Order: sequence, then structure tokens, then C-alpha cells
Amino acid sequence: MTEAQVRDLVLKVLAPFVRNEEALLNATAETRIWEDLQVNSARFIDILLAFEEKLDIEIDDDEADGVNTVGDVTRLVLNYAKKQPDLVAKGISAVEQGLTS
Repeated sequence: MTEAQVRDLVLKVLAPFVRNEEALLNATAETRIWEDLQVNSARFIDILLAFEEKLDIEIDDDEADGVNTVGDVTRLVLNYAKKQPDLVAKGISAVEQGLTS
């Protein structure tokens, strides 16, 4: 899976949690989750839990602390895909199916 494909998936997973939908439509890797997308701390935790559940991964606190932008989330998912390619690919496929059905 390419970085662009993962970023598109990240944006789809983020969509239900953002308050600024216009910023989401124009999001780039530099788009800030807190400020630009107007995600609050409770929603941010929900976002992390959604990724953990959908991709069957466990994001530790240090990794979560380093997530500030769409690009950060994309890199995080890509790193898990390198460590557990089959597991993450299966989760990504399930997410894509769930989002399109």
C-alpha cells in the first residue's frame, strides 16, 4: 500500500471525528489534527481507538503523543504495516469495505 493510499484511508477514518469538514476536504500531510481539523482530546482518543480496532494494532502512549498531523497518522499506520504487513493489510481491507458499503 502506498503512502497516498494510506493517507486517503486515514482521512476516511478521521472524517466522523472532525469539526472542520472543509479542512478535511483540503487536508494534506501537514494538516494539523487539533487546530485545523478541530478535533478535541476526547475525539482524538476515539480516533486512536478506531485505528487500533480497525487495524488490530496497539498504539502506545509515546506514539500517540507524537501524532499532530495527518502525515503523522499516515506514517504511524505505514510503520505498523511494515511490522505486521498481513495483519494491517487485512485491517485496511476491512476498513475500506466498511467505508464503501
